[in-house]
Amino acid sequence: NFYHLLIVSLLTGLGGALKSGATESLIYDDLKYASKESEYLKVTSRGSTLGTIAGGLASLVGPLLYVINPSLPFILSAIPHLFLGFFILLFDERMVPNEVDKEIQIFDGVKNIINNKQIRLLLIVEILLLTTVIIFYQTLYAPKITSLGLDIKLLGVLDTINLGLMSALLVVLPQIMFKNKKYNLIFYSLLPLISFMLFGLTNTLVIAIALGVIFDLAWTARNHIIPTILNEYFSSKDRALSLSSTSFITSLGAAVLVPLALGVFRASYLFAIVPIMTVILVLFFYTAPKRTHRE
Repeated sequence: NFYHLLIVSLLTGLGGALKSGATESLIYDDLKYASKESEYLKVTSRGSTLGTIAGGLASLVGPLLYVINPSLPFILSAIPHLFLGFFILLFDERMVPNEVDKEIQIFDGVKNIINNKQIRLLLIVEILLLTTVIIFYQTLYAPKITSLGLDIKLLGVLDTINLGLMSALLVVLPQIMFKNKKYNLIFYSLLPLISFMLFGLTNTLVIAIALGVIFDLAWTARNHIIPTILNEYFSSKDRALSLSSTSFITSLGAAVLVPLALGVFRASYLFAIVPIMTVILVLFFYTAPKRTHRE
């Protein structure tokens, strides 16, 4: 039923919008309250590792349950979500006292982004990256590797291998990341873009699979590293709303760019050099030392 699908899609989108920023803020504020904000990446990586493993198991069990009864996977999925919804109400939200001195307004999140040059620069990078990510996963990856000779039946096996590699990456990510956060930002912003361009250009199956894995791992790592940078720009009182506004603006910008980028990339994926050079230029201004008025 289309109308049922429409309602579910709206509720799913609303849930994602409300959750976006709230989870990161809750974890970061709790760690900051305990003076352990430096452990944010370690905590989120472990949580995502468990989520990835659970997702892998669900991908194996889900089809079996669907064969028994098409409604069964959805029902069994809804039960723990309902339980967790009540369980979350028991959380004790802790914030740094001197960062909650006023009541937050609905548009303060957007104002925080507009008024901060560094955040505006990061948003440009995020929009360009999300555009390539959407294109990669929705229109490029599966058609490309199957056209190069991979049996479509092996896509699930390849996805399972990627999930295993992602889980391993998240376990070691806090140990292998650069100590300088700017280096992390540069490396994990350019690596997905470069692997995206090379993936689009290659005509060799093995190379395409390897580049696809690199793209997956780089994007996964970046999703955990970026909040460690963004969180420092906001205080407890407006962190959740500001992070949600950042996510909203990024998604909106990518939605506008995707149709345009698809038209350009159909001509040649060499044009991916444009977002790569743009990101390099933006990151140059972002990482450039701030000059004093005297200088």
